[in-house]
Amino acid sequence: SIFGAILFLRLPWSIGQAGVLGALLLFALAGITIILTVMSIAAISTNGNMKGGGAYYMISRALGPEFGGAVGLVFFAANTLGITFYLIAFASEIHSMVGGGHWMVTLYASGALFLLLLVGLGGANIFAKLNFFVASCLTVSIVAALASFLFGKKGESGYTGFSGETFSNNFDFGFTDGYSFFSVFVVVF
Repeated sequence: SIFGAILFLRLPWSIGQAGVLGALLLFALAGITIILTVMSIAAISTNGNMKGGGAYYMISRALGPEFGGAVGLVFFAANTLGITFYLIAFASEIHSMVGGGHWMVTLYASGALFLLLLVGLGGANIFAKLNFFVASCLTVSIVAALASFLFGKKGESGYTGFSGETFSNNFDFGFTDGYSFFSVFVVVF
């Protein structure tokens, strides 16, 4: 879900704001941050016996219950907002294809959330099967995006095909509407 929302909705926007160079720097900075986080989590989780509770248990055991509770609340809020972001991204894309009024986005997102509730109630086996289906859909979407890039008709929707001029125009930073490197980084990350 993260991959789809970022790849299809925010990557073009981030390149439009930060340019190709800025987008590469954004992803490099995000990658370094993620690698350091994963290494920290690996160090904490291999330092003893893991019990039920997942990330909250691991953090509270390493930092103490006070910090663990505070981090657990932030972790819960981040997951809740993340799910909201993914559902709105999904519903916005469905709305752009199907159409309807403004409230249809809410209806599409609510319907998707209800389906996710059913999957959660169905158990890990159904989740694993659905996850494979979603990964397959993302793979087909990426292949279709690459095919449209390679074989698209020039002139449609501003598409210029392979063009050194277009690449050089989009290479450098070009922030608009008061955005900066870090504000674009926050949106992408």
